[in-house]
Amino acid sequence: MESVSKSHSKTTPEEKHILFIHGPATAWIVLFFSIIFTIIAFFLSNRFVHQRASDHFQYRVEEIASAIEDRLELYEQVLRGGVGLFNASGEVSREEWRKYVDTLDINKHWPGIQGVGFSVVVKPEDMERHIAQIRSEGFPEYTISPSGERELYTTIIYLEPFDWRNQRAFGYDMWSNDIRRQAMIRARDTGEPSRSGRITLVQETNEDVQPGFLIYLPVYAKGASLVSVTDRRKAFLGWVYSPFRANDFMKGILGSEDPGIHFSVYDGEDVAEGQRVYSTKGTPYNAKSSHFEKEIVIHLQGRPWAIHFYSSENFLKEKATILTKLVAVGGIIVDILLFYVIYAIYFVQRRAVGIAKNMTKKFEDQAKELEHAKDGLETKVRERTSELERARDHLEKEIMRRTGELEQGMEELKKANKIMIGREKRMVELKQMINDLSEELGREKPFTLQ
Repeated sequence: MESVSKSHSKTTPEEKHILFIHGPATAWIVLFFSIIFTIIAFFLSNRFVHQRASDHFQYRVEEIASAIEDRLELYEQVLRGGVGLFNASGEVSREEWRKYVDTLDINKHWPGIQGVGFSVVVKPEDMERHIAQIRSEGFPEYTISPSGERELYTTIIYLEPFDWRNQRAFGYDMWSNDIRRQAMIRARDTGEPSRSGRITLVQETNEDVQPGFLIYLPVYAKGASLVSVTDRRKAFLGWVYSPFRANDFMKGILGSEDPGIHFSVYDGEDVAEGQRVYSTKGTPYNAKSSHFEKEIVIHLQGRPWAIHFYSSENFLKEKATILTKLVAVGGIIVDILLFYVIYAIYFVQRRAVGIAKNMTKKFEDQAKELEHAKDGLETKVRERTSELERARDHLEKEIMRRTGELEQGMEELKKANKIMIGREKRMVELKQMINDLSEELGREKPFTLQ
């Protein structure tokens, strides 16, 4: 009994192995490596997020640049429609021009276009006649501005919608401005759409002043030869053009309202603050806080625009917030849970081993008690069996004795029975004799015999 209890008080090699695997040391080792893996996963997720943000930035840059190019090309169609109107009829009246522009509904379908106009060339010797003709059409205050003597004049005679802002440009000589003149010459000589450099439109007031630009498309005499520059200059009649307010033009362009990506548009191929045409209403450019930046130069309508793209300070943070926090917080939670589980398993296992030992000891003690009880029971069974055997022998002897007595009694009974039967026969014979005598004497038989 003592040896059994000692064997259960000791821990077996298998139990030691199990307790070691699920022990505190293993829990701390797992926690250590889990934290290392979580840190690695955190940096990898940061790297992944940075790459995704970079890809997103590059994609948006190309998308925005493409959207600007598409809008510039699309707005050419408004001017080509005006040129088509002149080519179809040869001469376009002011009322026809107004109806054409009203049909376009530029405020709804062509945001950013300040108007659609037509400008003609006026030679110095024809100025007085030209002014008198326009005044006779119902514009008594019409004149060509700015005033002064020049070798050549141009004037805006149509500009729709003819609202208060566009009325400020009515009669303006765009040829008098060097930036406008360069674009006008390029359009006239090439026959292609031509965009001006950065200007301030004459339509601007002292409030909400925006940088602007113009796009010109030449109108030539119907059916004239346009093979050479000389031919185009001879056949030239004027320009269909549109003035643009840059902020209004950029409004609604895909990506211009992206809070994480900002861009500035500059006239020319270089980024120069004095040539900035447009800038998103985001945070100012800061090289330290902008994780991504890129410059793209687009060439369209005979003039380049340099576009400087840069990300906001929170651009990368916004992209990284959910994933990196999820990796970090989720990893730490998993690490702690894993540590807790292993540590808990150790104590549970240790307690289970102790319970198993106690249960085993109890079972063995009970087995021994049962063994003792079995031995005692067998002894009692043997004793009882002996008693039963003795009782059986005694009973058999008693049965034999009683059987002998019964047999003797039966013999005596048989003898008595024979005597009784004999007596019955003699009695019957005697009664028969009496009946016979009575019958002979003529008397009634005294006995009735069966």
